[in-house]
Amino acid sequence: MRSLLLLLCCAFALSIQAQEPQIGLYFEEIDIPEPERTNIENDLGFAPRTVRVYLELEENYELQYIYGVEDDIWSITSPYGFYQHPQGGPTSLSVDSDIIPTFPELAYDSWFTIGAEEFDGNQLFVLPDESIFDGFEAGDDTWLVEGPLGGGIYVTTVIQIPQNSPDENGRVLLGQFTFGGGGFAPCFNIQVRQLNPDGTIFDPDGPGPLLFQTYQFTSLCEEYFVSPSCLTDFNTSGGVDTADLLLLIGEFGCLADCNLDVSGDDIVAVADLLLLLGEFGTTCPY
Repeated sequence: MRSLLLLLCCAFALSIQAQEPQIGLYFEEIDIPEPERTNIENDLGFAPRTVRVYLELEENYELQYIYGVEDDIWSITSPYGFYQHPQGGPTSLSVDSDIIPTFPELAYDSWFTIGAEEFDGNQLFVLPDESIFDGFEAGDDTWLVEGPLGGGIYVTTVIQIPQNSPDENGRVLLGQFTFGGGGFAPCFNIQVRQLNPDGTIFDPDGPGPLLFQTYQFTSLCEEYFVSPSCLTDFNTSGGVDTADLLLLIGEFGCLADCNLDVSGDDIVAVADLLLLLGEFGTTCPY
């Protein structure tokens, strides 16, 4: 059953289904220079990586909503959480490029968006409010939006605008995420709307009032992994050292859903420790 959130999403017009557009997720890794890399690593406790996630979307469509509700959870997971700069926030509405020279690590803050990279000119809205991102801002390893009311971010327009329309590469930015460890897994529920070639709203009934608009609801979930050449470089630092040993000890004895099971036996035990000791002191290029 669709919640209040989805009723609000569709309040502008009745919705019908058209031929489903071809869509998917695209990941782009962003280089973190020094000294920002070291400063972020000191905060995270792990070597950081920054990845931007895009929605690949066909021409003549726009992205309107990213949402989470009871039956369609919006979530993002990383084993060791996400980097959150104190001057940043959960969405691109908190990104001020003018202060990045003063706070250079802010350029690698973690946030969600629809198209826009900063607050200037940003037409993004949050529903019901930014409290839905409290766990994400706290650095939780798993953040989600669910429940009967849910929440989301949206951009509503009468005609096509660049922010939520595909760029020259056919992509719309969904967010930037800086994490420590081997990867992260986002899961987006999205609503896209079809447009005419001139950017006006597609109306299958033809001229006249827009009694119908063509929407498509889709869930996109994908994992992004950074693969080191060493199985036991848990913090992706580029080498197996004491930090990795301490991480393994912290999970030693795990019997199910173990993050650091490298031996493949579904537990963290002596076999995993022996693999780590065999790689200890090794340099692990990516």
